[in-house]
Amino acid sequence: MMKLINLLLIILIVFSLEGKAQKISKNIATNQANQYSSIVANCWVNQFALVERWVAGMRPTVSARALAYISIGAYETVLPSMPNYVSNQTKIKGLILPKLPKSVESYNWNIALNAYYSKSDSNFLLGALPEWKATISHLKDSLNAIYKPTVSQKVYENSVAWGLQMAEAIYKYAVTDKIAEIDRSMPYPETFDLPMGKGNWIGEIHGGYKPFTPNWGSVRTFTTFGNDLLSPPPPKYDTNKNSQYYKEHIEVYNNWKNMDYEKRWRAEFWSDDIVPFTFGPSVRIFMIAKQMADKDNINLEKALYLYCKLGIGLNDATVACWKNKYIFNTERPWQFIKPNIDSSYRSIMGESVEQAGKNPPFPSYPSGHSSCAGVGQMILTEFFGENYLFTDYSHLGRKEFNSTPRTFTSMKEMAEENAYSRIPMGAHVRFDCDEGLRLGRLVGQNTVKYDLTLKH
Repeated sequence: MMKLINLLLIILIVFSLEGKAQKISKNIATNQANQYSSIVANCWVNQFALVERWVAGMRPTVSARALAYISIGAYETVLPSMPNYVSNQTKIKGLILPKLPKSVESYNWNIALNAYYSKSDSNFLLGALPEWKATISHLKDSLNAIYKPTVSQKVYENSVAWGLQMAEAIYKYAVTDKIAEIDRSMPYPETFDLPMGKGNWIGEIHGGYKPFTPNWGSVRTFTTFGNDLLSPPPPKYDTNKNSQYYKEHIEVYNNWKNMDYEKRWRAEFWSDDIVPFTFGPSVRIFMIAKQMADKDNINLEKALYLYCKLGIGLNDATVACWKNKYIFNTERPWQFIKPNIDSSYRSIMGESVEQAGKNPPFPSYPSGHSSCAGVGQMILTEFFGENYLFTDYSHLGRKEFNSTPRTFTSMKEMAEENAYSRIPMGAHVRFDCDEGLRLGRLVGQNTVKYDLTLKH
């Protein structure tokens, strides 16, 4: 029932904008993207989040990569109508994309995007159950019902063909990254050996101790290479009560021991950990961006550029983060706290769905949530400014946990709350979050420099 309600909400939003969408479509004389609304792109961001929530084996690495390729292709689909922007082919080695067969007047970008997104979502959301794959088709059909009557049959056919052609080209390039393809098809490999010893991560009890996407640090990046991917070593394992290592684990323990309404609210509000409880942390950043795009009513051109850069940044941040996770293989807080502080300790992750004590199935340092938060801060600041009053409604209406929206006055405030919420959650110590933010912000700075605008 919840799945049907979510789909219906998306369709109702689309149909509520039907009049506006048709008016915009009919008034576009030069057929440039900056004269289109971002309705279609925003609907497909919602759709990805709707399906990704239920797909195991994607978050956060595989999801971030999927969002990157999908968003690059969406940008390229409409690029012929964006005269002040250049192709990602000028930046990405080996990326070969088709050229628009006809003049821009022969296309409707809403229809082309709709065809593109529906095909690309199906390509990248591998593992989605048939009932969820069906929601992709339902959204495509609903949008076509709005836009097809506004154009000639020939324009409709041209637009669909172009969108599908771009989706095929993007997917063809994506699968040339063999490491990514192996890890996404087998996210929990049986043969990966973990180092043993004090302070090393031994696996997630609930997941059978198998590491998630352990080779992801070698996946293709777009802006970040070499030393940009490397973190400094974390503090050394130490049971001395005066050591940084011990003090930071005591901080996690004290948060658990003295849990209150505010701490739990922050922890659960940003959790985005458990399939099918919520969508993943990289998708959460996209949902925040989508809400900002709606709030500011940005046009299609700006929305596609935003999503393109955000996808690239999140991909590169998760690659950098995962590279370091499996270099240092640092234990989760429970591993240290239970034998050295309190044997009754357990994280609150999963507590809302009666699975308390869960932990992410990969090493702790650096924090993945924090990396996503850091890169999100930098890219969202580029588009909306640092001091931006924003309320996050991502989980509005959820009953399993405190989904009350939270309001922020700056991108920094929002990113840091996201990152440090992992301490009361029990998933990370502070040095994990510090380094995740630093790494994400560094990748974000590199992504801001990934400029696709024409210089005049």
